[in-house]
Amino acid sequence: MAELAELTELPLDIIDEILSRMPLIGYISGRPNQPSILSFLHINELKEQTPETNSVMEFRCQKSLMVLGSCNGLLYLSQNHGNDMINDMTTLVVIDPLMKERYELPPIDIMLGEYFQESCGLCFDDSTNTFKMVCVVVRNHATWQMKLADVRKNLRTMVHVLETNSWIEIPQVPDYPITGEGVFSHGYMYWLAACVDESPNNDPRKVIWFNVKKEEFGWIDLPKETQTQDESFISHRLVDLHGELGYEYMCNNIEVWVLKKKEWVVYCRVDQKPPFPHQEIMVLGQWNKKGDLLMTNNPWEKSLPKRLFVYGQESGETHEVKLVGWENGWEGDIRMYQSSRFTIHG
Repeated sequence: MAELAELTELPLDIIDEILSRMPLIGYISGRPNQPSILSFLHINELKEQTPETNSVMEFRCQKSLMVLGSCNGLLYLSQNHGNDMINDMTTLVVIDPLMKERYELPPIDIMLGEYFQESCGLCFDDSTNTFKMVCVVVRNHATWQMKLADVRKNLRTMVHVLETNSWIEIPQVPDYPITGEGVFSHGYMYWLAACVDESPNNDPRKVIWFNVKKEEFGWIDLPKETQTQDESFISHRLVDLHGELGYEYMCNNIEVWVLKKKEWVVYCRVDQKPPFPHQEIMVLGQWNKKGDLLMTNNPWEKSLPKRLFVYGQESGETHEVKLVGWENGWEGDIRMYQSSRFTIHG
């Protein structure tokens, strides 16, 4: 990593060109009250290989640790402070792997995870050259058995500008609660709209956007072809496709869409057949300049190993990346993100 630090002496356009060719795979491992280790995995396009792992930094998490996403080369994650997720505060942490810096935000009362109708996202405001963490929460976290109109009345939007001392509540709130991981793309933060209850008929099937500069909310529909949610539906999520907003929809197969000029366009459709296991498949991001996709499985049981797959955009074929020494899987979290010359300081 010392060699990368010397890039700061080069012109900015050259730095951008070099970093744009360096998609990184971040691997975070660790358990509560033990040091968590952030590493880079250097994996090439061979089908079987021994991954080169460079430990970037080590830090101690307090209780539960959850990786939330990335923005402009920075990773962000959450730490819960106790065993009671409902009554305990959460600290959000931003990590700059390139500069080996760690920044803790002031604690906030937010419930994060796939079963909650609250979320957050790290975004960059190019008008002020600052990073912002945006959280949309529900007062008292009470969304169960509530009508949408009542939920809207209880939504709060909290904004923290990195390197300031506090959270600020802004008056703007979205039309729906949000859920899942956010994706930052072209000055906007995006989340999936959350169901107010568990009925599929009440799923709004929309994407909430937040204009970072203007601090305004709006929404767009998901692709019409994915609007019907039958019993074969497994999962859906937003994904960062090298700076573009992507949408992964898993039903009988795996569909990936990308937002182009405010319209959804099919990126690829992938049959879930071997080497894929019969499990939920998650798109991690673009593997290379050709647009191939790196994917992993999401085992329903911890005893089942996590695996890596590459889908060839041109060939339409999928192969598994065999990681020597990792045949039994891993306990950590793998995320793919793009390096950047941005730092926590803007």
